[in-house]
Amino acid sequence: MKYKFLDNTNHFIDYLLKTFLKDKKILVDMTCGNGHDSLRILQNVPNYEKLYFYDIQKKAIENTRSLLESYAYKNCIYLNKSHDDLSDIEENIDFAIYNLGYLPGADKKLVTRLDTTMSSIQQLLIRLNYGAIIMITTYPGHEEGSLEDGKIYDYLKSLDQKIFNVIKLEFINQKNKPCKTYILEKRSEDDGEKSNL
Repeated sequence: MKYKFLDNTNHFIDYLLKTFLKDKKILVDMTCGNGHDSLRILQNVPNYEKLYFYDIQKKAIENTRSLLESYAYKNCIYLNKSHDDLSDIEENIDFAIYNLGYLPGADKKLVTRLDTTMSSIQQLLIRLNYGAIIMITTYPGHEEGSLEDGKIYDYLKSLDQKIFNVIKLEFINQKNKPCKTYILEKRSEDDGEKSNL
């Protein structure tokens, strides 16, 4: 039997979601796309209170809503707007996921942009509960994706280790600039000295 745990990032992310999401309450899918990440999140968090979904493309919101309503999930808030506008989220956040790039099956010219992505991440960091997790997957194989990845890497690398733990997952023996996943954890209140962002 062929072992395929590490053949793509989705399998590893699925494993991490099962580990990270058990006690999370306020969740945000910052790039809901066709809803597959959203479904994976909801399948792994038994006691969530709300899941917010962002996408600037109306078709993406419609696809996500259709998928999740078929499973009868409740307390879902669909936001057809840029993910750098967090004004609709009233609570502090326990988990957020970004799957950057373009909407699968749609116009590949419509991609996430460096300026709004960075603004979104920066705003999100000050809205996190202690113990919150952010997962960010970048796609450096296209021009805007390469810019996003470089800037995100530099920014996350600069974060205060007293406040955040950050790791990067990437395939180092694959060609054609494979995707990368960054995982950020806001350290709990009793993990070391508190600092300001």
